[in-house]
Amino acid sequence: MRRIIFVMSIVLAGFVICADEIHAQQTPERLPQVEVPGKKVPPQNSESCGTAASGGSSQSLNCLNQQLKQKVDEVNPASVGAPLNAASPDTKIGIQNLPAVQQQFGPNYGRSVVPYRPAAPVYGTPLGGH
Repeated sequence: MRRIIFVMSIVLAGFVICADEIHAQQTPERLPQVEVPGKKVPPQNSESCGTAASGGSSQSLNCLNQQLKQKVDEVNPASVGAPLNAASPDTKIGIQNLPAVQQQFGPNYGRSVVPYRPAAPVYGTPLGGH
């Protein structure tokens, strides 16, 4: 019985490996181009990149930098709107208001940069004084 299970698992593993190879050979599906309003598409200078191999290492590095910048601009489009504005809450912007700071620092407000923390309570024994 164990041999049958072992053989079945080997056959199943072979099918999984073959399916992975077939899936890897398929070309990925191209998604439609997303256009962001206000985004400027940089002009492609294929002429300068085509002659970069014979021009020297500095021209080839410039060509490579240009290609990488185009790839980054495709992946990270410019944001359309500001994520924070004047109507955003203070806690989201990172601004604290004066009453909140006074409450946090307590008696240390204006004297120390360490917020006030009351002393830890000391509890008596619940059994009383024996």
